[in-house]
Amino acid sequence: MTNEELLRRELEIFRKQRRSAKPHKRPTFSPEQRWAILQLMRLRGWSVQTTADRFVLHPNTIRLWLKAVHSESPGRLLGGVPWNRIDDAVRHAVHELRALFSEPEFGRRSIAFHLIRAGIQISPRTAQRVLREQKPRRPRRRVTLRTAIGANPQAILNPAHLNQTWHLDLTTVQVLWLRYSVTAVLDGCTRGLLRLKVFRGAPNTEDMIRLVGEAVTKHGPPGFLVTDHGCQFQKAFHAAVIALGIRHVRAPVRKPCFNGKVERFFRTFRLWLRTALLPIGIAGMQRRLDDFCNWYNHQRPHQALGGLTPGEAWAGEALPGPISFRTVDPYKPTITVERVPCRGDPRLAVVRIRVAA
Repeated sequence: MTNEELLRRELEIFRKQRRSAKPHKRPTFSPEQRWAILQLMRLRGWSVQTTADRFVLHPNTIRLWLKAVHSESPGRLLGGVPWNRIDDAVRHAVHELRALFSEPEFGRRSIAFHLIRAGIQISPRTAQRVLREQKPRRPRRRVTLRTAIGANPQAILNPAHLNQTWHLDLTTVQVLWLRYSVTAVLDGCTRGLLRLKVFRGAPNTEDMIRLVGEAVTKHGPPGFLVTDHGCQFQKAFHAAVIALGIRHVRAPVRKPCFNGKVERFFRTFRLWLRTALLPIGIAGMQRRLDDFCNWYNHQRPHQALGGLTPGEAWAGEALPGPISFRTVDPYKPTITVERVPCRGDPRLAVVRIRVAA
């Protein structure tokens, strides 16, 4: 057997190994290897199909390489920096944010929103790619809402302006051997936290009526007030709300997603409670809740608001147009990332990003 025959058999083994692998799992050719394949194709006089068969590639891949060679900027084929690659300073800022804010609730969307607020153009998908966190997620089953009696769910769940829909609910908090109830009033359009009050034990109907009256005095009456079917929200509460000029809507039974905005707020609230040290007294707890309310309304960007805070959405403000920083740009930015506690609470973290171009 000649040496040429042995080399042919050796190459056939490598080709079979490459063909047996799925296309997305095959190793990619480096820019230098792509250039060498095109040179070999020209020297041997091979066609596109022959070259693709010999190197186990799709013919369109060879055509794409040829198109890049004849174009004005063959940087992708020759190993140059892609034009749309974000600048290294932005990439470092993403990693610094991940290192400074290691909380599980501070994910890729929070990183992207904080950078956009600082005037840096980046998407949550890009932040995820930079962090190399590509975890498969199970598809969520969409829940069909049953229409509440006497109300249009679209006008309630998707308010077009502030003070159109308020959401009211309460949750329990246990500190040592004591049990407290925390009640929240949330605006459905801006996600603004209007009232956050703590009670010793379970509040009664008079407490709920007084709470709604305080929120109406400060912010004006809403069009709708959404509650569940709790014992505090029965006939006496319904009559008091109607007297204030508010339409009281009870969510359908066993459909917490109808009042899901305030339920989602309580999830953020409980994440803060995991490591927060709360005092035992009512006055001390209310001061801590006021600090949390200030941080939630004025420091935490909200995903549903496109990165705005509820306070900015309530005031009608808009974010400035972000700037894209690419590696090929002649100027290089300097990005400083800092973590600052809000009102002395390290769990209520505030992001400070400064950009100097």
